[in-house]
Amino acid sequence: KQWYQRRVAITAGEAQLNPDAYRLSEKMRIIAAAFSDLKYRFTILEDATTICPQNYDLWYDMSGALSEGTVDKKLLENTLSPILLEYEENSREIKDVAKGKEITASEYDDLAYYVAKDGGNWWSDNTVAWVEIDLGGPCSINELQIHWWGTSYSNDYDLLAEVDGEFVLVRTEDDEDRDESYYNPWGVLQGWDKLTSKVRVDMRDGNIDPWYGKYYFGIRQMIITGVEHGNKNVVSLNKQIKTNKPSAGQELIDGDISTYWTSDESSSWIKIDLEGLCVIDHVIFEWLDNIQGRQKIQYLVGGKSNLQKEGKFNIIHLFGIAGQLSIELQNSTTYSIREITAVGSCYSAKDILKIKVNMGFIKPDASYNLYVIGDISGIIEQLEIGM
Repeated sequence: KQWYQRRVAITAGEAQLNPDAYRLSEKMRIIAAAFSDLKYRFTILEDATTICPQNYDLWYDMSGALSEGTVDKKLLENTLSPILLEYEENSREIKDVAKGKEITASEYDDLAYYVAKDGGNWWSDNTVAWVEIDLGGPCSINELQIHWWGTSYSNDYDLLAEVDGEFVLVRTEDDEDRDESYYNPWGVLQGWDKLTSKVRVDMRDGNIDPWYGKYYFGIRQMIITGVEHGNKNVVSLNKQIKTNKPSAGQELIDGDISTYWTSDESSSWIKIDLEGLCVIDHVIFEWLDNIQGRQKIQYLVGGKSNLQKEGKFNIIHLFGIAGQLSIELQNSTTYSIREITAVGSCYSAKDILKIKVNMGFIKPDASYNLYVIGDISGIIEQLEIGM
């Protein structure tokens, strides 16, 4: 009873924030109940949760509707893909990708923490020092700014980026554009074209501060402007596959490059069911020898082409959403391919609906809203929904 009273109170509170949206969603909920066809009931309820995702009763009605049958996969993909696309586009906004991330240093870790937050003072009393920021996943970097402390800046440093698990040199002190302030100058370095998971500054040749007379290096803040790309996985591994050769094709997605698929039909095709909606970053073709003929790759959503590209490929950089990959092979008498690897992130229907609820709040991290998001996510977790 107490839980129900809390739910009603919170729902009423959200209605006060946007009463028009709440009233409209309630009208749609009533209309949806009049339909016996699950397809129409699901579509109306899903639209209503877009208008007012905080309305608990919509999610309970959706749960009841889905318990009566199965929603067509194509309808699910067409309905949920716009949510996922909006989420991905918002996630790829340019921002300070270092803010609030884990930071370590050659000394005074407790002070280094503030360098990647809102600013503070980190010092080193050694003649060489380093600061390292873990970005939490691959990011593209547009610009890096260092706000030095006092006059204790480095006259000789290397800027290293972790790329594919290894640190590589991307910039040096010579590349820094430093302003002319005598105290606390800002230094700016241009970005680089490698996806970066960590950033490290190795400092040498410092300047002892004029106040304490012992700190060679000092940093007030580091701002790293870029885009977070999230951790990518192989989303095609061991998924369902069909080719123009019946009962063949598993070799293409088994993760074993010692096996290969071959076809001697000039017009050949391959279809890989990703078993969910996936945000694809790139697709890799591991040919037995050289590229054979031309390839046309399509990202399918709801059975229809969402994105496509044609050419001769070893690797295709094509960002987009797909529930299925369709590949056409042409202009060769034979094709031999070891592996086709699609790299990205996959989401189930429940994942996307939870994302939708979270996106419905201006401040999802506020304690008040966390109750609502947690409760509705619990309802979504119980939905009998495929994909």
